[in-house]
Amino acid sequence: MNGCPLNPDAAKERVGAVRQGDRSLVPNPGNHRRSRDRERGFAVGGVRHRPLGARWGRRSRPASRRPGLTEPPPWRTVCGALPGTPPPFGVLWPSTRSTSIMSIGCCDPAAWRRRVSRRRLMVGGAGIAALVLNAPPRLRLGAAQEGTPVASPVPAGRVPIRVLEPVVNESFVNPLAEVFGNVEIGRRSYIAGNTILYAAEGRRLSIGDESNVEDNCYLLAEERDVDLQNLVSVGHQAIIENAVIGEFTYFGYRARVRNAVVENGAMVMHGATVEGVTIPPDAVVPLGAQITTQAQADALPTLTETDTEFKRGVLDVHVELVAGYTALFNERGRSALEGVSPNPVTTWNPAPTDPALDEDVVLAELVRVVGDVRIGAESTVGQRTSIRADDGTPIVIGRRARIESRVTFHGIRGSRVDVGENAHVGDGNVIHGPVVIGDNFDSEDDVVVYRATVEDNVRIRAGAIVAGDFTLREGTIVPEQAVVRTQEEANALPRR
Repeated sequence: MNGCPLNPDAAKERVGAVRQGDRSLVPNPGNHRRSRDRERGFAVGGVRHRPLGARWGRRSRPASRRPGLTEPPPWRTVCGALPGTPPPFGVLWPSTRSTSIMSIGCCDPAAWRRRVSRRRLMVGGAGIAALVLNAPPRLRLGAAQEGTPVASPVPAGRVPIRVLEPVVNESFVNPLAEVFGNVEIGRRSYIAGNTILYAAEGRRLSIGDESNVEDNCYLLAEERDVDLQNLVSVGHQAIIENAVIGEFTYFGYRARVRNAVVENGAMVMHGATVEGVTIPPDAVVPLGAQITTQAQADALPTLTETDTEFKRGVLDVHVELVAGYTALFNERGRSALEGVSPNPVTTWNPAPTDPALDEDVVLAELVRVVGDVRIGAESTVGQRTSIRADDGTPIVIGRRARIESRVTFHGIRGSRVDVGENAHVGDGNVIHGPVVIGDNFDSEDDVVVYRATVEDNVRIRAGAIVAGDFTLREGTIVPEQAVVRTQEEANALPRR
């Protein structure tokens, strides 16, 4: 393990001792029994969950994306640590190259995300408390120490988010969201599950009124405070780091904004990257664009009335979802906000509908399935994946689907998502309706598919974006990092 802060030989010694019955080297011997039980698989609510460490015949990644990971069975390790014992100082080990939590000692950013999503994460108040207490004083979140930065004053009307309190300041925060440090929220805002809200020591992350942060987003205040003004929409899998965000802004699926200022009214579309610049008011960063110089930022087009109406529609939906999920929590408790549960009542979904999972569907840990979702037999769903039919409905996934970790299925109001049989959906994908996908679909990691019709036997390589009202013909291969927006671009792609 290159640069790993723990000695792998020591970890192997502990594993060997446990196998021989000597648990003296394990800080909490009871964890051995719990891990053993989980290795055999378990059932919750009638749904069979996978055994810890099961991989479902997962396709190997290229060696360049597997930086020294080792997993000696039956234990699974994080930087050499045994399950049940946190890696050194939780998941906040500082890199020798950077203090960014996106680069942990021996990991590149992709490996960091995989390690966070595939290991036994500490969830809830006890887990976060353990994370804090295992950290050295200089890394403890929220600790006031001499010489450390001090967060700027709290904007009026915003209050701290408290762990496992779904309703805060008239806003809704899903219990599966992870909150670290000084994080505040305004009124009537929405935070989806499996999103990470992180404020480093002495920093503040603040979210304004009537804003929404979707599934599997990362909002990171590491080197400076991060302030999202009112009426901000952050789409699925987006990352905002050390940025200042103006009012009525929109960030698309898998958008990346780092060390930047995004002024009022601007839009950063799906898969776009913005770093180290100021995006002017009402500017639009196009699909998949890379904006890293101020000259590029100043030359951006401005939004249209259609763009403005789209942003308003997203905000209206989420204000109503806040009310719906709050009512669902008050009626049924926290269990209705986790795992497999019905949708909240809204004007477009006037009755709650329970998901329908066929036989032998296997869900990994911290999966969220909501509303009229239908998953075919013998399908598997990886950790922290979100399949939410609380907006567009239904979401129909055919038999023998293999859905990896931190995938998001969702649809805009009035749309649906249909996926055929034998689909393989890679890590970090966003499949967003309206969309129709045929049989034998195969996508690699970090793909976005939105609005398109995808015929049978299509393969989409890593990091590609397919977004628009067009058709990918049968057997099409979308190259790595490609951006496909029109039928002409789709027709020019290679086919099997």
